[in-house]
Amino acid sequence: MTAVVANRDPNSPLYDRIDLSRTFFAGHSGGGQAALQAGSVFPGIASLIDPAMRVRGVLAVQPGPLAVGALVGVPTLFLTVYNDFVVPDFAWVRWWQYNLTFRASGWIANARGVSHCNVLWCNGKPLPQDVFVALLVHAGQIVTALLGLPRGAR
Repeated sequence: MTAVVANRDPNSPLYDRIDLSRTFFAGHSGGGQAALQAGSVFPGIASLIDPAMRVRGVLAVQPGPLAVGALVGVPTLFLTVYNDFVVPDFAWVRWWQYNLTFRASGWIANARGVSHCNVLWCNGKPLPQDVFVALLVHAGQIVTALLGLPRGAR
């Protein structure tokens, strides 16, 4: 809701600069679970929050178990890691999230050599903020390409 308010506030530096028609939900672990849950609920009510709001997809990074893929109605990219003992790739992410995603397109990718808590680390060090932001932008570009949306599409 903060983004919607900032987009409407003429005193905000974000005033009329947020494209609500291309909203994605993303998160890691419990946040990934919440992103999946939001992808299940918000597409149907987004226009009630703001008439321009359209939910275009979900990026669920090692999502928690309390979300069901069959309820997600927008294209979803699931990211898992091979050495994850908190959110094992072979467990719920595949069984009742990815494999049950049938109301919209779904993709799954698996990274090797990292675990649940160091997915955003490289060589034992946290990724610099600019690299992390670049990864998020790149993930957004991948999802946009998978959806077939032109860049800058409204």
